Amino acid sequence: MAAIVRPVEEKDCQLLWEWRNAEHIRQCMIRDEYIEYHNHLEWFKRMLQDTQRVNLMYEVDAHRLG
Repeated sequence: MAAIVRPVEEKDCQLLWEWRNAEHIRQCMIRDEYIEYHNHLEWFKRMLQDTQRVNLMYEVDAHRLG
């Protein structure tokens, strides 16, 4: 089993949006409304450019888990 932690990349945008909008995740959020993809995309682009943030993706055997 190969586990890695790597920086978030553009290819992760869709999956992060799907995770954030999953019903069981939204039930745990302070702001639990559904997020439209175009709004998520704008946020995601800003997030990638923010040098004050560290955004990581955890993978096991090339499966993104968190």
